[in-house]
Amino acid sequence: NNDDQVVTAFDMTKIAAAAYSNPKLLEISSAKSWKVGATTNNPDGVSVRNEHRLVITEDTESPYYCPEAVAGKTGYLLKAGNTLVTYGEKDGRRVVSVILKGSPRQYFVDGKALLEFGFRSFQHYTVADYESRYVTGNETINLDKGSFQASDLMIDPDSVITLPNSASFEDADITLGALPEISPDNAVALLTYSYNDRTIGTAY
Repeated sequence: NNDDQVVTAFDMTKIAAAAYSNPKLLEISSAKSWKVGATTNNPDGVSVRNEHRLVITEDTESPYYCPEAVAGKTGYLLKAGNTLVTYGEKDGRRVVSVILKGSPRQYFVDGKALLEFGFRSFQHYTVADYESRYVTGNETINLDKGSFQASDLMIDPDSVITLPNSASFEDADITLGALPEISPDNAVALLTYSYNDRTIGTAY
């Protein structure tokens, strides 16, 4: 509630993406309820219940029903209003929605709408399935780690980029750059893809 304490939806998205990449944190945040052991005030233990309605609602007729919602966190501060982070999975894709300065109950509906927008409006491309530059032919590629023949290189098969449905893989801009300080042992360069001046993915 301090005027000097600020956060953006993008900040919260990056935090959530990191948190939910941790299997233990994902397990904790996706639990619908949990039995806490005995304490001084509750010698028999106590059950706590998840309050994130998109995660716990099983009634298919409810406006809060969102089967893609896996985990998340609710919040409230007087100045921040109702806040909501939701992590969802669908068809192997992962999406995070963030609501700040929400209003009671409506912020769950808005969080669900953002998740659905993300799944509906964007698509993943596995880079190795579409990219042939730098990895085919007899061209010599000069990199920080030495010179290589393109046909001797390959692209990390797990790397993906995300584009809106209205775009194709060829619409993404590509740059070939040096490796970051921490990178796989067998990597020799990093491909960075962008679209509309936004980074949309990388591939070693």
